[in-house]
Amino acid sequence: MTSNGAAYYQGQPGYAQPIQYHLYAPMGPHRENLLPYQRTVHDLFMPDALREELQRKAEATLQVLPNSSLPAQVEHYHTLVPLDYNGRKNTTVFGYSSWVYKAMSSKDGRHYALRRLEGFRLTNERAILALQAWKQIDNANVVAVHEAFTTGAFGDRSLVFVMDYFPLARTVSDYHWGSSARFSGRSVGGHVPEATMWEYVVQMALALQAIHAAGLAARLLEASKILVTSKNKIRLSGCAVLDVIQRPAGVLPPAEQERLVEQQQQEDLVQLGRLMLALAANHPNVSAGAPPPSQAVGHLGRAYSAELAQVIGWLLAAGSSSPEPGTVSRKTIAQLLAQLTPRLAHALNGAQHATDSLTSELMRELENGRLVRLLTKLNFINERPEFEHDPRWAETGDRYFLKLFRDYVFHQVDARPASGAAAAGAGAGAGAGAGAGPMMTGAGAGAGGGGGGGGGASPVIDLGHVLTCLNKLDAGIDERILLVSRDEQNVLLVTYREVKRALEAAFADLARAAANGAHGW
Repeated sequence: MTSNGAAYYQGQPGYAQPIQYHLYAPMGPHRENLLPYQRTVHDLFMPDALREELQRKAEATLQVLPNSSLPAQVEHYHTLVPLDYNGRKNTTVFGYSSWVYKAMSSKDGRHYALRRLEGFRLTNERAILALQAWKQIDNANVVAVHEAFTTGAFGDRSLVFVMDYFPLARTVSDYHWGSSARFSGRSVGGHVPEATMWEYVVQMALALQAIHAAGLAARLLEASKILVTSKNKIRLSGCAVLDVIQRPAGVLPPAEQERLVEQQQQEDLVQLGRLMLALAANHPNVSAGAPPPSQAVGHLGRAYSAELAQVIGWLLAAGSSSPEPGTVSRKTIAQLLAQLTPRLAHALNGAQHATDSLTSELMRELENGRLVRLLTKLNFINERPEFEHDPRWAETGDRYFLKLFRDYVFHQVDARPASGAAAAGAGAGAGAGAGAGPMMTGAGAGAGGGGGGGGGASPVIDLGHVLTCLNKLDAGIDERILLVSRDEQNVLLVTYREVKRALEAAFADLARAAANGAHGW
């Protein structure tokens, strides 16, 4: 990984079998004439875009690099995968070539990002202690750092920082300017929307507030070190690195140390202003003098509001000389947050809406989990070979209808010709969730939920019927259903309440037997 973080935390190349997303995404045409109580199959699960995003992140997290030349293990981290592909070494930021890897910890089984500084020789053992203060930072916009150590596993003396890993994340520079523009220094693409600019400055202000409150300074507000982990969600990364590699050899007096931190905090505000100016001007090197920052700020009014231009100008003026000779105008992050108060309220409102949306999607999966537990209990109970001669499980026992209920739910058949059944099965998903259709009820009553497949009978696949039956079973309602044995010699008229009572009793017996046999649920 080069120190400019070109593709920081990106997904790895496709060495694994790709996920077949078409198996999850709905295919058109879509029905628009559904009644209020009707649902499609995909209405019962999380949105396809969110599901695919999570699946891609999981795939990136689990990908490995076969036949890798990287060390098999670095301390207790293994399965290293490089997260940079441009192969360009750049020592601008840290002064050392920097590389980033994804790795798994053998201690907790979690994935982390390892930032390696190539060729670094630690001469001050107290420098590592600077990491302790950074480990206390807990902020949603700061990438947490866990530990740092030196190693010779790469064939040289390297310093490695262990940080949180965010799959498929990209740096701000790569996200807005691309890899080629960062090295060519030319203006690219269109302007960043003002709403995005405000979200960025608010999030960075909150990150700096947490860092400054801990008596630290970020010192690294570079576009190549800020990660975009989701839509307009950014995190400041790599802050602790400079505190370790540039730590003074001796111990500074408290007054001098405090003055040094204040200067670095002032520089944080200036760096934030340069970053926002570069994004607003859509020019990676605008802060380097091409065009001059003052001229660039004057041109912001063409694309952005005067309020945003004023905030950027205020940041760039932090630490500049005050009108009084020999003094410096000191600005604080608290003053910046005071200016951003209206935007903070807007950001909080947006975060709460996002939380409500995710909570709503989680509720869907909560219901799915409830039905999975119910299915698991049914499968634990049905057709256990050790109970074949147990009278409680015989065809005269009160648990026998659990087997018949399983057939009623999953083994429905349709006595109509196969072409008609196929059409019925294909259209079942469109009405899923509202309840079984008339054909399903008739099939369950007349065929006992799957009695035989001969005589032209065809299997019926209807997710709506399955979900309706399982939900009624979980609720234990008094609705009656007719269960018919596979040989059509036994007919039982039971309610969902009775089926649920039998299910809970049977599973309780199994749980007690498992506990006595030291095999838990």
